[in-house]
Amino acid sequence: MTFTNRCVYPPSVHAWALKNLGVPQNPEKEDMSEKYEKTLEILLNNIDKSSTNDLLMLRCNVVDKELVDALGLKIGPKARLQDGETLDDSDLECSLCMRLLCDPVCTPCGHIFCQVCIERCLDHKAQCPLCKTSAQQTKSLEALHSPCDYVTKAIIRQYLPEEYAERQKQNEQEIEELTKIQPIFVSTIAFPSVPCPLHIFEPRYMLMLRRCLDHNDREFGMCMRSPDKPHHEIGTTLRVKNVKFFPDGRSVVDSVGNRRFQTTNCQKRDGYHVATLKYIEDKKIAESQVANMKRIIDKVYSEAEEWFASVAAPLKEKITLHFGNLPEKEYCFNTANGPNWLWWVLAVLPVEDTYKANIVGNGNLQERVLTVHKVFLCLMRKKTQTAK
Repeated sequence: MTFTNRCVYPPSVHAWALKNLGVPQNPEKEDMSEKYEKTLEILLNNIDKSSTNDLLMLRCNVVDKELVDALGLKIGPKARLQDGETLDDSDLECSLCMRLLCDPVCTPCGHIFCQVCIERCLDHKAQCPLCKTSAQQTKSLEALHSPCDYVTKAIIRQYLPEEYAERQKQNEQEIEELTKIQPIFVSTIAFPSVPCPLHIFEPRYMLMLRRCLDHNDREFGMCMRSPDKPHHEIGTTLRVKNVKFFPDGRSVVDSVGNRRFQTTNCQKRDGYHVATLKYIEDKKIAESQVANMKRIIDKVYSEAEEWFASVAAPLKEKITLHFGNLPEKEYCFNTANGPNWLWWVLAVLPVEDTYKANIVGNGNLQERVLTVHKVFLCLMRKKTQTAK
């Protein structure tokens, strides 16, 4: 008997499992199948019948867990499916990775795969890898990150306890390996505290995003492209605030810059770049320099206000829509990244990204502020020459 080619997901088959897999009788001698039907009826009455298929699939998976808990599903490890037939790990093997199912997920067409395996397949084509049934209508956030099939997981745990423990250990080792180095999105330059919306449509970055959400504290590195290297060595980590998934697998990521870094030990994993990060923090400012730094910051902030006020209305509207308004003036001495307004100014200034990247990698606040001051002087000089 092969579970991966049989629909173990619908409640009717769950009833078959409870009736035929050696489930012990209730101590009060109540027939387990009747108890199952009663519990199922109560749970299903709470499901919104107008739900879409993918939400119904999500809720039915929740029903699975509640049924397993409510019924106290305990299947003896030596129980038999039928006379003379026992269950082994090949019956509960994922047809994609050829290993014991880990966090099994059942597709609407009735096939069961490891959650990670089916997600990676759907990145490339929205259809079941076995029967080729379209999964276009259920490929959403709920479908991709739906809870596992708890009944199937309970069967694996009870029938194959040693194999289950070994598979869980393998999974934990793989996750640990993923968290050792940081994923890198190679696209543009990012800045601390500045919003960085992204449109993700490549399968490799779909995979990277899921791993960041699940295992990397919702963070990944952003580096700009480099002509002679895999990517620029200076970058900024982005913290994911929200993700909107579309039915075709694309997603729009709402993220914001966090920490600056320099990359080492760059390599590739599953198509996307990864690296070890050396974080960049500002050097502390001595008390004797604070007053002078305040004067410099006051001057450069005034220049930023004057420049932004002179920007043409259409461009100003685009800047505000993408980055927001110019933040309030602050000093933020002796913090990791300095004042947020300076990063906003650097993000919107019309200078080359390579020049901006050098400023991002500078851990001296005074030098960064003075560099931005020089940029404003150049812009004002250019404006004066154009006027003549």
